[in-house]
Amino acid sequence: MISIYLILWWCSKIVRGSVRSLWRKSLNISIEQIATMSGFGWRRGLQGFLTMITGACGAFLFSIMNAESSDEGDKNPYRTTVYLVGLVGLGASCGSLTSEIFSTLKFQNLMMNNPAPPALDASEPPSLVSECSWFFVIITQILTSFYTLLWLLYALTSSRIYELIGDAIAPLSVFSFILSCAMKPRRNERKYIAYMWVQFGGFAMVSEIASSWGHFKGGKNVLAGFAIARVPAWFFIFSLCLKLRRRVVELPGEELSDFLCRTVLVKGAAAMGPMVFFSFESVSCFMSREDFDDGDCSNTARAALSLSMFIAGLAGLSMANKAVGRSARKDVEWGYEAVATLRLKRWQKVQGIFLGLTAMASLYLLGYLGVSGKEYWAINVVGGVGGFGVAVVVIIGLLYVSKAGDCKDGGEENGRAAVEENRESRAVSAGEMSQGFALSTLM
Repeated sequence: MISIYLILWWCSKIVRGSVRSLWRKSLNISIEQIATMSGFGWRRGLQGFLTMITGACGAFLFSIMNAESSDEGDKNPYRTTVYLVGLVGLGASCGSLTSEIFSTLKFQNLMMNNPAPPALDASEPPSLVSECSWFFVIITQILTSFYTLLWLLYALTSSRIYELIGDAIAPLSVFSFILSCAMKPRRNERKYIAYMWVQFGGFAMVSEIASSWGHFKGGKNVLAGFAIARVPAWFFIFSLCLKLRRRVVELPGEELSDFLCRTVLVKGAAAMGPMVFFSFESVSCFMSREDFDDGDCSNTARAALSLSMFIAGLAGLSMANKAVGRSARKDVEWGYEAVATLRLKRWQKVQGIFLGLTAMASLYLLGYLGVSGKEYWAINVVGGVGGFGVAVVVIIGLLYVSKAGDCKDGGEENGRAAVEENRESRAVSAGEMSQGFALSTLM
């Protein structure tokens, strides 16, 4: 199925390549249009949605390539799920290709009758993006609500599958909530702030209370107490998100637009990709087992959870580094020349040491994805060491970001120049370095 997806995607690229370059610009969609979900027709929006579904199905199928089911026979529910997901992805891929062919034929007819390339049918997109579309906020709300629903079902039924899937998607839900807080930074009206608190309450408070009750019913008193103990950590994360919003809203218009489009959407999606893969890796292992308590998937689940948490923390740090103005950001970024010669500040050297520690832990944990059989205690130790390294890197980074200079002095003109400088920057943050390493290591 994955091969078919790739073939259909390549066919869509060939179809688009048949249009002359000047006309092809009318078929392209800018990142600003995607951020605001405006400036393009409904067919392009549907095509993007179908592409997203194809990507999700492909990630699920890719994560179960080495999975083996213990239940043989034609009525195997695991095999049925694989077929169903594969067909859904195939239908979405075919629909996306059909839409691409229809749009290309439409432009081919226009090319025959008009010598100059036409303008887009929809209105021109805004030059600056001050907030992301509600579409993306709803997606993050669905992810966090699904996480809460899983723990509520676990508290009511004590079914092991809800606990396992809830743990598998926990990092993805945490990072989705962080992205949601940064998508509409200029909305400070009472209703929207109340919505953020409701989302936080359902995601953090309700899920942890339900998790604690489910563990208590199952006799897991230690896990029940640990779930309640995580509540202050969620309040700390939420306070950081609120502070991030206050810093982002101070950015000049060009820098704010660049932050929302390229940091929140592009880099956020890039960070969520590996987390989705790791979640599917755990879920697919659970689905291929008859008994969820046999411990065969514990190695994969714990390794995937640790890796996803690493990526979520470092990607959040990378986003926080972009929440300050370009002039202030120079104090927290690592220059390429400084990295090459190791002429770093003292706190950057400490960050580098713990980044290396986390990188080694990640490589070790990657080797245990898909490993079944007895539980290896070393996974917990290495995961804890890597988590400690991530925590140190994030805390140091946030401390220096919070001390960065005020970004309101630059003005709109300087902000525009800063964005252009940022696109050809010769510096990188610790979060970006570690996030890039995580993505390249996964590939």
